Amino acid sequence: MAATRDPAPLLEQEVAEQASRLAGTLDAEGDPPVMNLLGWVHWRRHLALPEERNRADLEAAVDMFTACFVTDTGPLPDALLPILADQAAHLATDVLQRVLDSADPATLTVVIPLWRRVIATTPAGHPDHAARLNAMGIAMRLRYVNTRSAADLEEAIRWLREAVATGPADDPRHVMYVSNLGSALELRSQRTGDVGGLDEAVELGRKAVRATPEGHPDHAGRLSNLGSALLVRFDKTGVTADVEEAAELGRRAVAAAPVGNPERAMYLNNLGNAQWVRARASGSAADLDAAIGALREAVEASPDGDPGRAARLSNLGSALWLRSGRSGSGVDLEEAIRWLRAAMAAIPAGRTDRGICMNNLGNALVTRFWRTGETSDLDEAIDVARQAVRETPAGHADRAMFLSNLGSALQVRFERTGVLDDLDTAADMQREAVRATPEGHPDQARRLNNAGTALRVRFERTGALGDLEEAVRSLRDAVRATADNHPGRAGRANNLASALLVRAERTGAAGDVDEAIAFGRLAVHATPDAHPDRAGRLGNLGGALLVRFGRTGTAADLEEAVDAQRQAVRATPVGHPDRAMYLNSLGMMLQARAESTGAVADLDGAVDAARQAVQATPAGHPGLAMHHHNLGSALQARFQRTGALEDRDEAVSSYTRAAGITGATDVTTANVTTAIVTTAGVTTAGATDATGTTAAGATDAAGSADAAGVADVAGVLSAAPSVRILAAQAGASLCASSDPAHAAALLEKAVELLPQVAPRRLERSDRQYAIGALPGLAADAAALALSDPSEPPAGRATRALRLLEAARAVLLSQGLRTRDDLTALRERHPGPAARFTGLRDILDRPASPRFLLPEPPASPAARPAQPAPPPGQRERRHVAKEFADLLDHIRTLDGFGTFALPPTTEQLLSQATSGPVVVFSVSSHRSDALLLTGDGITALELPALTHDTLTSKITTFYEALRIATDRDTSSAGRAAAQQPILDVLSWLWEAAAGPVLTALGHHHPPRPGTPWPRVWWAPGGLLGLLPIHAAGHHSRQDDPRHRAVIDRVVSSYTPTVGALHHARRRTTTRTSPPHRGLVAATPTLEGAVTEAGKVLKALPGLTPLPAPTTATVLSHLPEAQVAHLACHGYSDPTDPSSSHLLLGDDRTDPLTVTALAPLALDQARLAYISACSTGVTTTTHLLDEAIHLASAFQLAGFPHVIATLWRVNSTLATLVATAFYTALTPDGTLDTAEAAFALHHTVRAIRAGDPTTPTAWASHIHTGA
Repeated sequence: MAATRDPAPLLEQEVAEQASRLAGTLDAEGDPPVMNLLGWVHWRRHLALPEERNRADLEAAVDMFTACFVTDTGPLPDALLPILADQAAHLATDVLQRVLDSADPATLTVVIPLWRRVIATTPAGHPDHAARLNAMGIAMRLRYVNTRSAADLEEAIRWLREAVATGPADDPRHVMYVSNLGSALELRSQRTGDVGGLDEAVELGRKAVRATPEGHPDHAGRLSNLGSALLVRFDKTGVTADVEEAAELGRRAVAAAPVGNPERAMYLNNLGNAQWVRARASGSAADLDAAIGALREAVEASPDGDPGRAARLSNLGSALWLRSGRSGSGVDLEEAIRWLRAAMAAIPAGRTDRGICMNNLGNALVTRFWRTGETSDLDEAIDVARQAVRETPAGHADRAMFLSNLGSALQVRFERTGVLDDLDTAADMQREAVRATPEGHPDQARRLNNAGTALRVRFERTGALGDLEEAVRSLRDAVRATADNHPGRAGRANNLASALLVRAERTGAAGDVDEAIAFGRLAVHATPDAHPDRAGRLGNLGGALLVRFGRTGTAADLEEAVDAQRQAVRATPVGHPDRAMYLNSLGMMLQARAESTGAVADLDGAVDAARQAVQATPAGHPGLAMHHHNLGSALQARFQRTGALEDRDEAVSSYTRAAGITGATDVTTANVTTAIVTTAGVTTAGATDATGTTAAGATDAAGSADAAGVADVAGVLSAAPSVRILAAQAGASLCASSDPAHAAALLEKAVELLPQVAPRRLERSDRQYAIGALPGLAADAAALALSDPSEPPAGRATRALRLLEAARAVLLSQGLRTRDDLTALRERHPGPAARFTGLRDILDRPASPRFLLPEPPASPAARPAQPAPPPGQRERRHVAKEFADLLDHIRTLDGFGTFALPPTTEQLLSQATSGPVVVFSVSSHRSDALLLTGDGITALELPALTHDTLTSKITTFYEALRIATDRDTSSAGRAAAQQPILDVLSWLWEAAAGPVLTALGHHHPPRPGTPWPRVWWAPGGLLGLLPIHAAGHHSRQDDPRHRAVIDRVVSSYTPTVGALHHARRRTTTRTSPPHRGLVAATPTLEGAVTEAGKVLKALPGLTPLPAPTTATVLSHLPEAQVAHLACHGYSDPTDPSSSHLLLGDDRTDPLTVTALAPLALDQARLAYISACSTGVTTTTHLLDEAIHLASAFQLAGFPHVIATLWRVNSTLATLVATAFYTALTPDGTLDTAEAAFALHHTVRAIRAGDPTTPTAWASHIHTGA
């Protein structure tokens, strides 16, 4: 027929019989190609046969072609397409209903293409056109539920809109189209936070309800759908009327659906959700109970296999979890976990809605961990949270929530174990969750809040101020993104208040405390009286008020704090897990008020509250140690007030119990025990018991017991390293006299922890702050090592030196170790060498000032745009990790095993080959000088150099120095102030320098014509504030014993022996003219300009910088062998890294210590810093760090640095510089190795002319090789 176009062959009886036999071979599923062939046979026969005989063939053709239409097997006759579409639409409707009944996503892959073909072949005006558009929209909405693809949902909305627009308004089905469009718009609003679309969904829902009379089969469903849309809108806007109406509509929907109605379970579920949300917002226990009742009934009405059963199980479990959190009920929590596990098991693997069940189960498991301390629950919570994230594709609407909850669970585990990787990952997850949340999304504020909280916790562990600044910004953004009437606003304001209070403690900013109180009050006022979180917010407000009281002494703040804490206790029922915490805080506040007012009644109240807190805390609870400690503190305070011995005894008992609770993984207990051992030593001071035993004896016993336990605390791996160090310091102070070996071991462990306190992952300012919180550790560790009877005498001095080297100049040592000579590495391994310098330079780069920008006040206004990070910028911690890994790799290379490692003990001892190195240690335990000589190392005890006496002498010295260098003081007054300075220098000789030089054999000046001996001083700590090189008796020029350092040896300074080792590796031979370098002088300082001219005359090859700036100096330094800077200098007493030189008139462009830190200069030989106070640190808690301009130039690469200890007038500065360079270049050849000698002879010459004015000749010092 195909060849001839003659249908006659098809009309033969044999063809009909063969077609019948072929059709008979088809099974139930058919064979589309065969069916297509048969369809064409019957269609052609239908066309060829007369009308009265073609009916059967038409029916057969339609049957065969319908199956082909469904499977998209062609070709098909155009004339039959409308008929086939009608036939296929029936089948597609049945399939779609099966999807609705079973939630089988695989079936959707069949029905969606089918509906597309049906719609494509349905002519306009067809009575079912709108119904088919609606069906297509439903199918796409169902696919969105499984895929969470925004494109699927947008397509669903397009089809549903077209159905509403196409269908006649009087069509009874039109209201269904309206309702379905509203439901789809609600889904989109849940995803995007689009309030406009949500408003439209609510209006469409209202229209559907109005158009559906009571008694109609769909009336209940439309009531329920409208309630669902209102519930979503409430979650976004916080308008209470919406949640109230949603609950009422849910109740009406359930009432309209009798028991047995197949949709009743869904209506009960929606009602339960509305009551649950209302309970979450209001804190109503009745609403929560009603929600659980409705959800329980919904589960009972959902048979196994019901596609909605898993979601209902999950909702019931989540509501029970919420009630458990409020009531503390373990029964509710166990039932919640049981239902959540059942929900997860009811959803096959691969279904995207499994994620929400895993997420909810993880939340409940974290709560059970908090109750029981069972780490397996926490580990499982993290596992299921990770699985939820893994199984949820990027772009899925719920992924951000899963990321956030995973971050929260990891943060909890960090707080339990102290593993920093967990906290880093937690912060990463929270940040990623924020990035994955669209602007305006209902959960944006919640995720900003979670990110801010994680970053605040990381700051508290690492001290990275950048984390805290980012935390405050995120929490501000969270408050801004939350409407005034939103139920979440109070909690977010509370968290912002907490972060502000933490920042106030870090920076001292009073404004942060005030703002913390303001947001704390906002949080309390926005929290209903019956809300379960009200107590916690009252407690936080009280804490902030207590901090401000401590700063200002304002009694009203203390009264409000106590009142807030009393309200917190009253708001928490007996038996609630948090009641003990609030009682504990109340006791602390009453104790503070007693200390302020002297009221014994407050002490009684403090003891009572603390005792109740202990009684209300179950064994094993992480807060029990703290509560025992605070009870002890209250009892101690009352004992000191009243002398009641029973209070003393109970206080010691409470402290002992607290120490005994310490566990190997308990962070809280580590903090507690630090406080315990700090205070236990004075618990019984000043009293005698009935047997005549003195309190001091009892204290020794208590102290020994506490110190025995504190070793465990110092080893608590979960605690922050700084906490462990403080615990070790406190424990060592308690047992130093009774068990010096144990005390020495504790402080040795503390010193080993220092690198963890200030790792390179932190910005320099954060490392400086962290180290500054641990003053005196170096000297105490050395002192106890020298007193350790378990160590052989020969080894004590070596051990003490090793501890001093590790605990002093930590930041400087970090920098020096990364400035090893790279020549060999570059030659043999250029790739690693290049990566090393690149990563080092990133880590040494000064921190961006972006964290210091002022912040606008929090308000519901639009969130300001945050500056985008520079392209390719990586977090500092990632760079630090990469750098550490690279160092490990380099050390595996042949010949580079010790690359960038601290000097060995042998290398340190070898530094005495050019002259002795004297390392001082001044501690409250003892004071010593460690003498490094060619024969080894010995310790010289210095009994007259006590810590208290040294402190007193420093005060005398600096008060006199202030007067002697004050231009506004009369000349007579300045002259008179020289005598106290001379007296201190005389004492310094007798207490320190004299015994050292005697021990070294330097009893008199060198004989004429013999070389002057050298000594390198490493004073460290407080002693570094006095000029040890100028110690001596200077009032008599004819002193036959020449009792002055300057008359016996040439002095140089070094922060540590390791720094001296580094400086000597950079020294070179003499250099002939022309000498490369720079001379920079402040143009407006006449004396500086004169001095620069004298220097240029001595070294004509140097480059003058007539208008120097920080940028020009930094650009010239890499090629400079010599750098001479004559200008103003400033030693910052609060932040030594901000100490700086003012090169020009522009005070906004200083050359700071921080700006010099990244430099690694290969040509550098000598830096002469002719400015005030460039070689001293006056920040008392950072004295061991030697952070000043002299050390900054040494770190940059200058092995010799000339600096000053105080202000010097310009005439004298010019005189010193001129004489120095004349002595340094006697034959025109520059030998920087002679720098110390040149300065020594210059200073001696000036002293000879005016020995009783030490401020004129003792300020200049040589630092380095």
